[in-house]
Amino acid sequence: MAAAATSFFTLSTMPAGVSGVVSHFGDQHLAGRLMAMGVLPGSRVEVLRSAPFGGGFYVKADNLLLALRSEEAQSILIRQ
Repeated sequence: MAAAATSFFTLSTMPAGVSGVVSHFGDQHLAGRLMAMGVLPGSRVEVLRSAPFGGGFYVKADNLLLALRSEEAQSILIRQ
């Protein structure tokens, strides 16, 4: 029996109020920075607010409140 395909999307595409679980990172350079801030694979993240015109994101990762740049949010892959 074939395993079900897992789909991923980036944190930057999540609307405010939606949460998901971090699967992995698309950019390994930013991955080190994000993990140092406490965003780890397996962390539950929720977008609280996003700035207009492609600006930053205010997110909750587990029990941490963080402001992320657009590039950082684009490198966080969420599993569905």
